[in-house]
Amino acid sequence: MTLPPQRPIRWGVAPRSHSSATPPPATRSALEKGQALPETPKGDVRKSAIVLIALGLGYSIAIYTTLSFVTDGDAPEPLAVSIWGIVPMLIGAALWLYWRMTEKERKLEGHSTPPLT
Repeated sequence: MTLPPQRPIRWGVAPRSHSSATPPPATRSALEKGQALPETPKGDVRKSAIVLIALGLGYSIAIYTTLSFVTDGDAPEPLAVSIWGIVPMLIGAALWLYWRMTEKERKLEGHSTPPLT
């Protein structure tokens, strides 16, 4: 296998290294033997959902509490700023809903739901 020629850095962007073009050893050996590629493991969206919900809740509480102690008349209303914590909470809720909706499909395919670790 020959490596691609290195290009100089232009406009502040470094060229990609040759390692990104080289497949991992398991994939390379499967390709050389003519076998099917190994299955890519799928992530569990439950962890992301829980983190986003907690992040949004924590943001809302922290901003509301902090702005409640500000006595400056020009300070924004605490509830008006802390409401932005609902954005990550809604994204987390959507991920959790997606996980619940696809749970039956995963069980039909024979995938068990691993415990959260």
